[in-house]
Amino acid sequence: MAPDGKEVLRAGGFLVYRPVKGSFEYLYLRSSKPSKHWSPTKGHVDPGEDEREAAVRETKEEVGLTPDALKIDDTFEQTVFYNYQNDPNKPKTIKWWLAEFADNNTKIKLSKEHSEFKWVPLEEAIKIASFDAMEPFMRSAEKYLKSKR
Repeated sequence: MAPDGKEVLRAGGFLVYRPVKGSFEYLYLRSSKPSKHWSPTKGHVDPGEDEREAAVRETKEEVGLTPDALKIDDTFEQTVFYNYQNDPNKPKTIKWWLAEFADNNTKIKLSKEHSEFKWVPLEEAIKIASFDAMEPFMRSAEKYLKSKR
């Protein structure tokens, strides 16, 4: 519940990345919904789940990746807040973790929720992100990844 009494929509997601030539690329999915927006894997928290469990479930449902194909970094966790569909009556949070695409033999298998995927560098990820709150999160994730080298 938000301080103003509004129910907060909760979601969890993994920012799936892969190291490429001294930098990183991020897995972005294009929605099949009319908005055709781009975002990393994420989804609403189902009853009885927490955000981390939702992130695991949604990543498997949306792109066919299980934790076995990923190196999940639980030390990096950030929550992004925004108004769903720009509606101030629909506050939403997404709790994000980083997950390295660790098994190049695993194929991305899109669900019907998405029409395509692509691996994008930071600046393109920010440019095509579906909401402005993604920019500080993406920059923070990239800075964290670079600091771990």
